[in-house]
Amino acid sequence: MSAEPLLDFDALLRPISEEMPSGESLREHPELSREFYAVRQARNAAMDAERALARAAVVPPEERDSLALTAADWSSVVEQASALLCDHSKDLWVVSWLIEGLTREAGIAGLRDGFHLCREMSEQFWDSIHPRPDEDDGYGLTVAQLAGLDKTLSSAVEATSVLADDPRWTWAGYRLALDLEQLDPEERANRIEEGALTLQHYQEAVRHAPREQLEQTQAELGQAIEECKQLVEVLDRLCGKDESGYPLGPSTSELQRCLERLTHDFEEMTAGLLTADPSTEGDPADQEGELSAAAAGGAATPGLTQRPVASRDEALQHLLRVADFFRKTEPHSPVSYALEQAVRWGRMPLPELLKDLVSDEDVLAQVFKRMGIAQPESSADDD
Repeated sequence: MSAEPLLDFDALLRPISEEMPSGESLREHPELSREFYAVRQARNAAMDAERALARAAVVPPEERDSLALTAADWSSVVEQASALLCDHSKDLWVVSWLIEGLTREAGIAGLRDGFHLCREMSEQFWDSIHPRPDEDDGYGLTVAQLAGLDKTLSSAVEATSVLADDPRWTWAGYRLALDLEQLDPEERANRIEEGALTLQHYQEAVRHAPREQLEQTQAELGQAIEECKQLVEVLDRLCGKDESGYPLGPSTSELQRCLERLTHDFEEMTAGLLTADPSTEGDPADQEGELSAAAAGGAATPGLTQRPVASRDEALQHLLRVADFFRKTEPHSPVSYALEQAVRWGRMPLPELLKDLVSDEDVLAQVFKRMGIAQPESSADDD
């Protein structure tokens, strides 16, 4: 199950005209340039408002009242960007601002639909898309704003809510709840008294959420990851490669890692609630009982542990369940973290895994060279 599309793709992907499918260059048009820079200003204002709110969060309460704070108006960015793309120009800078706004407004579903639009628009309008490629830099200018999204969208996604109808339960908050478990009891109690949310709070909220809502979030995570991958494939093909054979399209590797981490967190939060096949999975309480018996040195009840593993993904899921057991029963043990790290490594593409394991850049470069893997380059932020 997944949410209905958030965008009118038919309108957004309709050619501006038969003669000029991608429309005018917004930067060079005497009238449309004002609308282009108005959207850009709205986006920058929303970013500034977000940063101000983030700074205010660490300011003492007695000083907070003196700050001039306003809510980030991302809905205006979405509205203005959509109008420009529908009526005047197929411009990837405007698409990138639309993606930023949609992600803030609708979370993972917004990211999914924004990347879907970007991929479809790139495939359908590449020969005339704006901004046009530069003679020296090629398509670098065309995809410059998209290149900056890989870093900025990760924090934006994590700030959205796991449960769409309650903004308290953010993805970032769940990571803080995990960290809370590692504090000494006195410090942990103080944080909870100050209002910190615990793993138990998150688990209780998720247990009371409608199953349909959880299934929708699960589907949206998978769809967003797939859209990220497909967009990279399309832009790599369209932008070409440099002299060393490395793709020139913008990367979403950091964002993909973020979404995979959220998927892992969601699997932890919903453990036993979204069993794909109840007839073969068994009762969650029984599964934990099997783990408890095994940990105590007793014989496990026949069930999950005796059913053959059907796939690689299922094997990783089993490891996460074992990690969850140790997190609950032995919170100070390193076992849960070691298992979770192993699963993260198991889900990484080889180049990303090597980057994670090898800290020396010279050694890493030699490994890439010997294995015939093009070494990724760091991309600068673009506002």
